[in-house]
Amino acid sequence: MKYLLVLFSLAFAAGAMAQNGVYETYKDYKADKLLKMDAYDDFTQTGKVVFKQGGKKEKFDLGEIWGFVVNGDLYRGIKESKLAAGVAYKVINDEKFVYYENGQAHLTALEDKHGVGYYEGALFFVSKDLESKILPVTRFSFKKIKEEIPNCQPMLDCVDDVDRHERKDREDKFRKCILDFQKK
Repeated sequence: MKYLLVLFSLAFAAGAMAQNGVYETYKDYKADKLLKMDAYDDFTQTGKVVFKQGGKKEKFDLGEIWGFVVNGDLYRGIKESKLAAGVAYKVINDEKFVYYENGQAHLTALEDKHGVGYYEGALFFVSKDLESKILPVTRFSFKKIKEEIPNCQPMLDCVDDVDRHERKDREDKFRKCILDFQKK
């Protein structure tokens, strides 16, 4: 019981100390110049991430910042056009290339009392590095992915096989294809 209490206390302290904030540019990210915020509040349908700071809400347009951190997790923010709302991508892994998942899914899960997130569009994305264009992992983008990430054909073959033949636990199998390739 005593050990359980210690583990709970450590987990609570780590969660309480998790960083939240905004990186205005990629240079800020590389220099670890996080504009710190007290807490994450919301991700809006208009492409803004909202934090609480000093009792007030601070809104940041994803078209005007490079990225942000929520509870210690890094997200990139992209605004593809003036008409489109900004999109958030959660960085999952950046070993050989950068692997992202749909940020909306992760952020809405934080707001849901059961931890369930929702999203529109693709769930998995990759880029050559943290500065390059983010591409969805779909059969339609395989050619562009191969141009950006050399020697990735085994990963794409795995994703294609899952896409064509699997229906049960599909997202977990997609994720496994990408993460397994990262480890090789």
